[in-house]
Amino acid sequence: MYKLVVLIFLIALPSQIYANNKITVLAASDVSQKSIDITTDWLSIAEKEWFKKENPASKRFYPILLVLVGADMDAAIELEKRLCSEIKERFADKYDQAFAHCTPRPDCKFGLCYITEYVNGGAAIASSRIQQGFHLMIMSSKYPGPRDHDYGMIVIHEAYHIYQSSHITERDHDLFEKKMGGRSGDHNREVPWWIEGTADYMSRLLFSRQSGVDSKYLTNHMRDILCHNVSGCPNPVKAYLKKGGKLYNYGYNEEGHQAIDTIAPWFVAYIIHNFGEESMSTFYRDLDILGFEASFQKHFEKPYREVILDFNKFIKKPVKN
Repeated sequence: MYKLVVLIFLIALPSQIYANNKITVLAASDVSQKSIDITTDWLSIAEKEWFKKENPASKRFYPILLVLVGADMDAAIELEKRLCSEIKERFADKYDQAFAHCTPRPDCKFGLCYITEYVNGGAAIASSRIQQGFHLMIMSSKYPGPRDHDYGMIVIHEAYHIYQSSHITERDHDLFEKKMGGRSGDHNREVPWWIEGTADYMSRLLFSRQSGVDSKYLTNHMRDILCHNVSGCPNPVKAYLKKGGKLYNYGYNEEGHQAIDTIAPWFVAYIIHNFGEESMSTFYRDLDILGFEASFQKHFEKPYREVILDFNKFIKKPVKN
């Protein structure tokens, strides 16, 4: 999301209009042009891989508001004002939903807290095209930042979330989450195992194939998250299986984050190994019509709970050197 198709706003500098405005980049005044270029270059890699014109969801991949936050709080506050002006000007027809990003949060200490919190690091997709009229993609300057090795993977990861959500036309939040797989547990709480697991593995897979990335990057990462040959590292597989091996029940608490960061990417790797990369594309193409459970069973042959039981037998096996 991307170098040749961006409309760039630099605080205190005039705007520059490129070939079209599918992508709008709003950067804080302390974000360098180099950081903007690095971000849009990685974003373009994700676009070429996943945002295909022939995809039925292609009309919902854009527009994207790409917001780049630096380390200066005052600059971030000013950036929030720019963002709100952009939303108000371009998405007035969806004002009630879209302009929620410009209402101060109750816990807010600086600005509106939709952008300023990223001064401390992080990245997110903070809106969806179907609900607000645009995808709001926020990238920060640390943990990691543009000059860090893993930054490109984070950019691609967030782009995959845009790819995921663009396949669903449901506006109701609960029904949207259900189709995405976010309501697939034995309870009614949101669960991120599928949404985050697929984004993590697919982004690392694409990142690993880029020039300059260690050819063993993906293999080493997948071993590392299972603490393979890491002294003093607790075995996440044992903890997961001891808890019952129900990946779909983990929420957003600390225990859930550990399972999502470790077990969920391995589950997606297991799926890809058995059914191929294209199965993920066809799964998402059927998601809006069939819903999560039916699309999963169609493309991966069994209900997701049964596939997870098969996976649990696989994950018990020792990792080969």
